[in-house]
Amino acid sequence: MVGRLVAKASDVADQLSRRHVLGTAGAAAAGSGAFLAAGTGQAAAVLSRHAGFVYSVGVAGGKLLTSDGRRVVLLSGGEVRTQQWEVLLMPDGTVSLRNVGGGGYLGYEGEPRADLPVVGRPEPVGWELRAGGEPGGYHVVVPRPGELALGVSELLVYPPRGALRPLMAGDGGQAWVFTLRE
Repeated sequence: MVGRLVAKASDVADQLSRRHVLGTAGAAAAGSGAFLAAGTGQAAAVLSRHAGFVYSVGVAGGKLLTSDGRRVVLLSGGEVRTQQWEVLLMPDGTVSLRNVGGGGYLGYEGEPRADLPVVGRPEPVGWELRAGGEPGGYHVVVPRPGELALGVSELLVYPPRGALRPLMAGDGGQAWVFTLRE
């Protein structure tokens, strides 16, 4: 379940200076912003509707979610900006992930289904962030019935591609770690 905590704005700078990896995340409307709750139960960041925080998003083995604006793949190295994602609040309480380098939003085309490729989209796409796997791990979930989540395609290609996969809440390998970029 997504954590829902409220933090005083004065506590935010102190929390951000001490935390580099976001803990359990959740997004919800809270006046003019949303919050992401830390896995320790402490508020980690307050996001305004006008500015988000930037993270690298990775899986076990050091592979980072990377986009050139259209393709979404996993690479261990590359241009840093294409491996940075801004987390933004959507009006419905979900979050979108905007690639800093390519400018596209993490999404998919058509109706969500298992094994559908994850691509960069020109418009924001809403996702739910749910605690999962190791501390600091999140499942990036399609906010519709069917329980699909961001995963790694089963296609045997290089580089590995992002795809929608059935959500396996107990599978730490399907959880993504959000690391705050400074």
